[in-house]
Amino acid sequence: MKKKISAPNVFGEFTWQSRYYNFDNNFYFNAHLFNTRNLFFLLVIYSFIHGWFNHTLWALTISVSFYLFYSFMRARLLAQNLQVKRIAESKGREKEDFEIHYEISNGSGFFLPAFSFRQKFDGVQDGSFEVVAPEGIDPQTRKRLSVKVPLNAGMGIREMGDFCMHVHDELSLFPYRVDFSGTQEIEVHPLIVETPQLIKSISPDSTEFGFYDVQKKGDSNLFIGTREYRHGDPIKNVNWKLSRKSMKLIVNEFEKNTNTYITLLLDLELNSQVGLGAISTWEAAKDLALSIAANEIKFRNYVQVLSQDIHIPFGTGEAQMVSMERHFTYHEMAKSGIDHLVHLQGLPSQSQIYFFCPLIHTRNITETLDVLKKLRLMGHRVTVFGLDPYQGMKKAASKDAFAPLLIAGEEARKQFSVVSDDLKRAGIPFVRLDVSEKISLRDMIRVRAKHLIDMRPQ
Repeated sequence: MKKKISAPNVFGEFTWQSRYYNFDNNFYFNAHLFNTRNLFFLLVIYSFIHGWFNHTLWALTISVSFYLFYSFMRARLLAQNLQVKRIAESKGREKEDFEIHYEISNGSGFFLPAFSFRQKFDGVQDGSFEVVAPEGIDPQTRKRLSVKVPLNAGMGIREMGDFCMHVHDELSLFPYRVDFSGTQEIEVHPLIVETPQLIKSISPDSTEFGFYDVQKKGDSNLFIGTREYRHGDPIKNVNWKLSRKSMKLIVNEFEKNTNTYITLLLDLELNSQVGLGAISTWEAAKDLALSIAANEIKFRNYVQVLSQDIHIPFGTGEAQMVSMERHFTYHEMAKSGIDHLVHLQGLPSQSQIYFFCPLIHTRNITETLDVLKKLRLMGHRVTVFGLDPYQGMKKAASKDAFAPLLIAGEEARKQFSVVSDDLKRAGIPFVRLDVSEKISLRDMIRVRAKHLIDMRPQ
């Protein structure tokens, strides 16, 4: 990292700014003038003047002068021989702790007292965090400091920037400012948590071996072949005779064993989002969508993602998860529009659609819900998740913003109460989830979407 040293303005403390002279400012500048460094300078001047009459004061003058010179050189050498190396991973995950290491070298011959500095980092909500070295650093030694900060400012590319340290002597007579410049980009990936297995529609059109049984006449008798057991395969399909012969678990494959097709539909329009950072519908929608996708891909289901500027076609496996995660990490808020709904045409029959939207009544969301009602009539299963950030924002907001947030939250819930009743009549479950740093979406699903959790043994 590049280093720049700013020397103290030794005589700048004596500058008198008379243009601000009044009672309040006069008090301020007098308080500014009286400090430790000026006290030593006044002591030297006093001893020098009175030394003409009493020569014993010359000893005090010379001693204080030497001490001032020593303190000045000590602070200067500490600043010149201070080196800092910052070490951090290039990737992190949202809402998890991110560890940063600092190797601080004191190459001078003097002890570096305890110090602290603030590191700029837009990956945290405050925009910076404090690093503290409470014990100081001995001469000619190196010390390693480690700091853990929560990545609570949202996903995406976050920049860790400059910081400055203040170095001074023991009495703080000569403070030096040492600026360290150098940026580092951190990729903050979405948070993926294990969600409960949700009840979903099972598509009979799949030709791949899967986890679900399609109740279709005649399919249950069509034997395809055998293969080795994989995690998640139903125990009832184990071929015990072949397993004993081969000393491996062998399962039978039937045409009725199939996958399902899942569409994750997100409203990521800029004007629809509510909240900031981790407490926002923007972040919560992507976190919840990825978590559900990870759970479904584990059972070899096919998942596609649709949003204003995102279309990830149906796929499964690790490659599909990597693609989704990278899209969500680098994706910015989208322009208005519902053109992406065209991809809902030609879906496999009886597929599952999850729609994630902010708890705000907009034209785009209303039009999307109308399209989903039609798809429900065509045999697709639809579930709508309304993301409510007002409770979390209310806890984090100041007292001045408390009342407007409370009013906005109550109004949004009233509007979506009507929407929920309308969706219920159309056979579409609506689940309201609170967005908060303290409450995980996984726990909220278990409470608010208990009626949608698949209780069958997995």
